Amino acid sequence: MKKTPLRKARRRVTAKPERVATDLGRTLVSSLDRKTIFRELAEGIKAHVRYDRLVVLERQKGKRIERVFTAPPGQKATADGASLNEEEKRIFGRVARRKQPYLWQASRPVKGGGAKALSAWGFASYLGLPLIHRGQVLGSLHLGSKRPKAYGPMHLHLLQAVAAWLALSMDNALLYEKVKSQNDDLKRATEYKSQFLARMSHEIRTPLGVLIGFLDILHSGTLGPVNDEQRTALDKMQSQSRRLQKMINDVLSLSRIEEGSVPLEISTFPLEKIMEPVRTLVDDLKRKSPLQVVWDIEPDLPTLRTDAPKLEEILQNLIVNAFKYTRQGEVRIRIKNLAERRRVQFIVEDTGLGIAPQNVSKIFEGFHQIDATTSSQGVGLGLTIVKKFVDLLEGDIEVQTQPGKGSSFKVTLPHVLED
Repeated sequence: MKKTPLRKARRRVTAKPERVATDLGRTLVSSLDRKTIFRELAEGIKAHVRYDRLVVLERQKGKRIERVFTAPPGQKATADGASLNEEEKRIFGRVARRKQPYLWQASRPVKGGGAKALSAWGFASYLGLPLIHRGQVLGSLHLGSKRPKAYGPMHLHLLQAVAAWLALSMDNALLYEKVKSQNDDLKRATEYKSQFLARMSHEIRTPLGVLIGFLDILHSGTLGPVNDEQRTALDKMQSQSRRLQKMINDVLSLSRIEEGSVPLEISTFPLEKIMEPVRTLVDDLKRKSPLQVVWDIEPDLPTLRTDAPKLEEILQNLIVNAFKYTRQGEVRIRIKNLAERRRVQFIVEDTGLGIAPQNVSKIFEGFHQIDATTSSQGVGLGLTIVKKFVDLLEGDIEVQTQPGKGSSFKVTLPHVLED
């Protein structure tokens, strides 16, 4: 085997190597598909570096080297994915082991003898370069030519720059594939979780609905007189059953949202349409709480075109949340028209526990509870559903809070949600 001085190469690069490498490098890094990257590489250097065979090797897990691309394709000896023989490992492997380019050139066309792996292809010139990124050897690039003395200093300079771009492109593609695989796994896990929760909720909700129906019948006295002690017990059973029903409905709603199976039900309506059930909810909460409720609603609010049931659930969840975390003081419900922005603002304020700064970013996460010691916690989905519904209605939600002094949730929605 004979190493030939680089200055004796016959063919020169006609354009500046830096410009050629930069133009080709930009093309390579613009793709995250490795096969596309390798094809662009093979086509891009063809006009500047003559080769009869181009091979890209990649280091796999366990330091195994695998041929991942050849150009032109079709020769069995260089089939992609084929294992390297011992001679190929020796010659190609030294580039990766030494992290240095390697040049071999014969003084005449080779018909036999010399380096077996190279002469088997009839090569008289060979140039190999390591593909290194962030200090790690990702693989190697190899070019072979049947012409003697085919490669010189300009070719080496150009290909070293191209190899750096190629290594960067391969690393980007590998990272993308890894992240995509992880995202696919996470997506499948989320789908399985949503399907399980939806099925579980359906199975529990049906018998629970029957139980609540029987409790209502017993409480009404239809099946016979109910004394005070029995009525008190029935009241507690009804309250706890409806609380459980709300939790199950929240789980089912979240599952449907994550599956993307929650349709928008857009209609035009006055705000009073949703305020009637909201006031009914507040009256029910007040009967069980010492809190004062302050309504601060601007007159002449505009007619809205959005999803009324989802807006109603947003307000109900925010109000229930305010009562849940407020032991004394008041809950204030404010509605403002932002006419110049063609938006309406709903604000629910309380004088409750407040939220620690480190927990503010977590309150919209599913199954997260702000204070595990507080009674009637539910499953921690109320604010999660609020956030997801606000996003569906193309609105914004803002939280202002101070531990020990209370919280303010501000939801801003457009007057008109386009179909």
